Amino acid sequence: MSTQLLHPQDGDIIEAVHVNQFTPPVNDLESGAALFRVAVTNSGNYVVDYQASANPDGHFLESLSQGQVVIFKADADSSAEAELEITLEGGSESHPLYRGNEPIAERDIKADQIVMAVYNETSTPRFDLLGVAGDASVPRVDMIYVGKHGNDANDGFTPDKPKLTITAAITAMAQVSTYGLIKVEILDSGTYAENVVLPDKFALLGRAAVLLGSLEVGVDSFVSLTAVVSPGGLADLVTFDPATPGEASVDILLLQGAGNDTGNLVSIKNGKLALNIRTCNIHRNSGRAVSVEGGSATGFIDQIRSPDSGTTNSQGIVVDTGSASLRVNEIEVDVAYDTLNASAEVAMFLTRLVSGSQNPTAAGTASVSIA
Repeated sequence: MSTQLLHPQDGDIIEAVHVNQFTPPVNDLESGAALFRVAVTNSGNYVVDYQASANPDGHFLESLSQGQVVIFKADADSSAEAELEITLEGGSESHPLYRGNEPIAERDIKADQIVMAVYNETSTPRFDLLGVAGDASVPRVDMIYVGKHGNDANDGFTPDKPKLTITAAITAMAQVSTYGLIKVEILDSGTYAENVVLPDKFALLGRAAVLLGSLEVGVDSFVSLTAVVSPGGLADLVTFDPATPGEASVDILLLQGAGNDTGNLVSIKNGKLALNIRTCNIHRNSGRAVSVEGGSATGFIDQIRSPDSGTTNSQGIVVDTGSASLRVNEIEVDVAYDTLNASAEVAMFLTRLVSGSQNPTAAGTASVSIA
């Protein structure tokens, strides 16, 4: 029996064997409106040859025009911000590949997938992805789960089969097709003893969970945890140091340092990090609650304390270069805030200063209001 299709205009039923009477042959891909080739990856970009000499079927391109559809088979996973280079009869053109309004990310396209893109001749020409097909065994997800009842051998895509560690969950998301903000949800109130590197555009959601280890935060990422606690011997507890400036935010009830740490509770070296922290406990000599060595810190901290009587020269907000604009309820340390260079700026509304000298170096600008 012939497969039957509904005619889109008048509802007539037509047989599939007669489709070619109404539609150009599939092999012609609409008579050149779309062309299919196998791409060759070069320096992270996809290269497709549309010269006549490379295409004996007679379909080739002399130039690109608005709306030109290109279909190719990827020979490798995409790199971040990959471009599509078209070899034409009159030379070659290379333009970035976009998914929505953003350049494609690493592994947005995977090896052996069929990719359809359209040429968009804007002020900055680009190729917009229309679709990616193939490799159906790889799910497209934006959520992965972690729990103490889990196993890193699980895929983690459902709450009943979570990963056991945060790091395994993050690694697993590199193997799937994702979109938007990738969420890593911790299902319980467990303590996770690991050093976590959170990539760009990730959300780590564990409002009842404790991280016993360091945390590096990527651009456009968000963290919600009960506590980040140093097991001892760490450099910095929470670090924001993106390769290119960007923004991120953290919402943590407790940051707890250790006496033998060598760094600070929060270290910002590039970009803008928004803070929402209940308590910062400094336990090492000369330790800083928030250290800005480039970029900026914004947001709210309830308490900055040095609970150990043996801790000396504990410091609250210290800016080497960059700025800190914060609201703080209470500070009880040796140095409340300080600016170490002319380019350093501190703007703070402080409810209560229990103890601590104010801006002893005073190399930069400090505007602090104490209620």
